[in-house]
Amino acid sequence: MKRFFLFFLSLFLLQACQTAQSDLRAPILNIYSFTPQLLSDTICGQLEPDNVIHLRTDDTLKMNLGLIDNEELSQLKVDIHANFDCHGHRSPYLESWSVLELIDLSGSNQDLELFYVPPADAWAGNYHFQLRLLDAAGNETGGSTAYSIKLISSQDSIAPEIRLNSPQGSTTANRGSQIFFEGQALDNMDLDGGKLELRYESPSGNIQLAQEVEIPLNTGTTYTFNWSYPIPNTLSTGNYRYFLRIIDAVGNTTESSSVDIQLN
Repeated sequence: MKRFFLFFLSLFLLQACQTAQSDLRAPILNIYSFTPQLLSDTICGQLEPDNVIHLRTDDTLKMNLGLIDNEELSQLKVDIHANFDCHGHRSPYLESWSVLELIDLSGSNQDLELFYVPPADAWAGNYHFQLRLLDAAGNETGGSTAYSIKLISSQDSIAPEIRLNSPQGSTTANRGSQIFFEGQALDNMDLDGGKLELRYESPSGNIQLAQEVEIPLNTGTTYTFNWSYPIPNTLSTGNYRYFLRIIDAVGNTTESSSVDIQLN
């Protein structure tokens, strides 16, 4: 009797496995509409044709979706996360907008209307927006498609201005020496809560954060800087492209003109 039981159990498991393996078709994710509509824009230096949503913090992201599977739908994942620095590293204190929602589904055909409202104090900048659709057999679609959201602060939509007065053009310097970056940052609103970053592009093309400084309280709308930067001895020789980035209190960002520095 025990042998018969094990035999039928093996048949049952084998049939279940074959049933799961028989569904190899990925589900279909139809996007009927986005509001605001998709636009073409440059994100992280690359043109994204018809892939970018311009969204204000006092607006709502709306989408109408049609989800279809040949057998059984399982789950839809909605993921919105910051892409401020093109998936590099930026200060952790920034209050970014984040959504990670798992929506359980049933049946083989389902229409959804979804709404997402960014926080009023969310930092302006670039965000990634991704949809992933999973069926009951584990097939997935949509995971490789990521949209970009350019979030605009309703409190302040005007980016600051930065003027790099010195150095300009190109120059040479020795590792271990100091370079002084002088100039001004200006904004339509007080710069309190913002920061200034010094960055460089290495000879291999990687962009790195060299130094950063928080803008002092009660600075007002104009910040004059004279930044002393000691060049690390650990950097290799070669040509480096340095530039400054000003970030205001709501996250609007502007980069200065660059200067090429040949390190010896």
